Amino acid sequence: MENNVLPFLAELQERLGPDQFAYSHQIDMQDHRAVGVSFIIGDGGTTSISTALGNVVVTRTGDGGTAKGVAYVYRPDAEPFISNSGDLTRDKIAKLIEMVIDNT
Repeated sequence: MENNVLPFLAELQERLGPDQFAYSHQIDMQDHRAVGVSFIIGDGGTTSISTALGNVVVTRTGDGGTAKGVAYVYRPDAEPFISNSGDLTRDKIAKLIEMVIDNT
């Protein structure tokens, strides 16, 4: 998360501006490492990436055909193919963002 996801999202926010892209990360209270991140593109819904015990869950709420408060969970065996912490690469996060933009 710290090596790929957070730097990529910071770069994206710098390029798009805070009005078009905002993100925040969640920190583990024990070891103070990032365990999740949420981002919003434009007026779209929130996309979240959460990690737990090496597994990764990607969800989106509030847009792209989902009702407010109803989460859409990306299947780990479907595009962008994010299922474990090794999948948190710049390319896969870029693909996720592309998919979110296409569905916003």
